Amino acid sequence: MIYNLQSLRAVAAILVFFYHSEIYWKGVLPSTWLFKLGLAGVDVFFVLSGFIMAATTSSRDVAATSFLSHRIFRIVPLYWTITLLFTFLFFSGLKPVGLMELTSEYLIKSLFFIPFLRGGAAEPIVTVGWTLNYEIFFYLLFSLCLFIPDIRARHPSVIILILLALLPQSFGSENFYAIYYGNPIILEFCLGIACYHCVTLMEKALDPKHMIPLASAFVAASVLFLFAPAFGLTGEVTTSHFAASAFIRPLTWGAAGFLAVLSAVLLERAGYVSRRGLVQIGNASYSIYLIHGLMLHGASKVVSVFSPTPVIFALATTTIALLLSIAAGLVLFRYLESPINKMLRESFTRLRVTHPSPS
Repeated sequence: MIYNLQSLRAVAAILVFFYHSEIYWKGVLPSTWLFKLGLAGVDVFFVLSGFIMAATTSSRDVAATSFLSHRIFRIVPLYWTITLLFTFLFFSGLKPVGLMELTSEYLIKSLFFIPFLRGGAAEPIVTVGWTLNYEIFFYLLFSLCLFIPDIRARHPSVIILILLALLPQSFGSENFYAIYYGNPIILEFCLGIACYHCVTLMEKALDPKHMIPLASAFVAASVLFLFAPAFGLTGEVTTSHFAASAFIRPLTWGAAGFLAVLSAVLLERAGYVSRRGLVQIGNASYSIYLIHGLMLHGASKVVSVFSPTPVIFALATTTIALLLSIAAGLVLFRYLESPINKMLRESFTRLRVTHPSPS
């Protein structure tokens, strides 16, 4: 485990939280554009994913079945749990997080990571699950490349497949899935793979003491890329058409994620390791990511009962929801996410030992 990357996960999850808290600050602050920067937390997650997948498959031969199974064990149980929780709340009449309609088709497609349009947006029942649709797509492409005998050819092959996914939309395809999976945001997984190989080269070429000033420069550059919207550089995730502006996001926030991951690893190699508290929040970042919308919605309902002023309402809702998101995330990670993941991995290992695949 690279501890600084876990801390970066924590930062990314909190960034996304603040992005979704923007709605409570509208009309309170003169401008809420700073909150919009929180969406870059998603880009950090995508780059991190590419980095971790490259790191775990570069030095040893990993079977595609093992790779894909472990990723499914990591993502699916908690996501299904939260999706079913949202479904239960909906049919209880609570309408969580703006979920105004729910059909059996929505539920099935949400559970199996099949993109669909809901209210004009390509969002599953758990809104933030749209990012998991891309994660699963990336894992499938990555697992295909693990069948290539030459380990050195696997990572370049993943990048080639991702680039090929952009082609149908670039030629004007109107197919929903071609447009969805051909979004340039998937290039951020490539940035993560490239980041891993940059780290490998730097570890061989640099003395650890030289990594500190370099990492500091990367942090500064990452912040600069994060604030790209301040310079008029914005690119939205779109499912309606292929737009050149969609490349701005991976070129700015994707670059910010690339530099943040690179600097985090270099700092750890130089001996600067994150504190335990932030690492623990990072461990629970997936749980926090999935649950924070519900915490924001719930906190706003409770705070509104006291009829506070708009400023107090926004501040109290954001503060309470953040604390609840972290607390709930830590509990979910310790008592649900981690135990289930461990149990499934151990069961899969026993199954492979009992029924080994033919050589």
